[in-house]
Amino acid sequence: GKWNLGHSRVDQLPQSRGFDKFYGYLTSDEHYYSHTNLASPYVDFMDGKSGNTTDPQSTYECVNEKGKYSANLHTNRALEYIDEWEKSEEKVPTFLYLAFQNPHYPLEPSNKIDYSSVQSILDEIKDPDRQKAARLVYSLDIEVKRVYERLESSGMMDNSILVFAGDNGGGAQDGAR
Repeated sequence: GKWNLGHSRVDQLPQSRGFDKFYGYLTSDEHYYSHTNLASPYVDFMDGKSGNTTDPQSTYECVNEKGKYSANLHTNRALEYIDEWEKSEEKVPTFLYLAFQNPHYPLEPSNKIDYSSVQSILDEIKDPDRQKAARLVYSLDIEVKRVYERLESSGMMDNSILVFAGDNGGGAQDGAR
């Protein structure tokens, strides 16, 4: 998901701070489909696989997921992690931190979601930016539901605590007024 807690030094990377794996953005303000940063044309979508703990930077690689929606990518990786846990012989305690980009700027809701079940609510929102922000939150709801259902079906939820929190939500200048 979204790291945004430092990346200019190796000791700031997720694997230097206790995480075994990382998949997502190291900075902030990325496009949901191109995964490029708004301030520059570089792609900031990293796959930090478990491995070398003495040099965590060596385990990171930039991945090309252009055209794929970030919330779907993050959910799919979380589901893979849950699958790995379910298949493991020893069900060791684990910590899964899933930091979605939604509803952060830029306002790029998924174009693959069927919004018909909430269309009447969306139609009441006259401001186009607010409507985009609402679509971002709705797509987040769908992804959280996918993770929750998989936690349930794997049995992982039987001995888990699920915390749902947002770090700030959408900005007022971006439709969340």
